Amino acid sequence: MKIRNDFVTNSSSSSFIVAVNEKEMDESFKNVIKGILDAVGNDTYKAQEFIFDETDFSDDKLKEKIKNLLNNNWKIYQKDVAYDDEAFSDMMQKVFSINNDKIQLLDSEW
Repeated sequence: MKIRNDFVTNSSSSSFIVAVNEKEMDESFKNVIKGILDAVGNDTYKAQEFIFDETDFSDDKLKEKIKNLLNNNWKIYQKDVAYDDEAFSDMMQKVFSINNDKIQLLDSEW
């Protein structure tokens, strides 16, 4: 699923939707995750807090998962990473695919 709030032509980035449970993180882990979410470069953008709109989803399972996480005070972010930044995309995939009580990769298009 790729969600865009603006006009896009020939997108040159991959989109990640990630969940973060900051209340379960110690300060050093928060800083690592913040560094990943804030990183920018050529067509890699700082993560934006995800604005939930049920009409954006055709996948009911993902929609319910996001609603549940938000109800439990998780923060959901969308992060766009340049297609040519394979190392950063791999890092996003590996770090957020841990899917534990602190971080989760909810969706990606890359």
